[in-house]
Amino acid sequence: MDFRKIARRAVTAAATLLVLTAPAVALAPAANAAQVYPFGTDIRMRASGNIASITLYSTGANATQISIKYTAGAEGIEGWELRRPSLTYGPSGIPAASNYEHSSGTFSGFVAPYTSVTLKWAYKVNYKKLNPATMTASIGFDEDYIWSGDLGTRIANLLPPPPPPPPAPFGSFGS
Repeated sequence: MDFRKIARRAVTAAATLLVLTAPAVALAPAANAAQVYPFGTDIRMRASGNIASITLYSTGANATQISIKYTAGAEGIEGWELRRPSLTYGPSGIPAASNYEHSSGTFSGFVAPYTSVTLKWAYKVNYKKLNPATMTASIGFDEDYIWSGDLGTRIANLLPPPPPPPPAPFGSFGS
């Protein structure tokens, strides 16, 4: 075989390999892609040591309030880095509208290393609709904390039981 035939076969084999493996390479997740955790999980970023935890739920007629505790790693967190979390719900991922009246608003301070701040975020959606739900909180532009799952049932299980019915009036014998 002469040099041209060998070179042509080598180039053809390389092109075939490239075509066959290209979809796998293009569809591979990014190395820094955020992982998704179930609600109730404390999420810690390895690189920064920052931690985000959902600590409390409150509900109203058509509103759900979620408290997130941000704990700084070794370098602390600037207030501007704590961005408003997004909440989506339902099979099609409907974005929940923010309820600014019952939210903490922006945090303008500094979270010192290894200390925490808890912020409340309210959304205009009844907790019973939050199955499935996905919440994404971010610190800066490169740390996403993502929880997903049946948030509605989790909240229902954490709420106090309803009050007992009032007693029957004196003298009534049922019916």
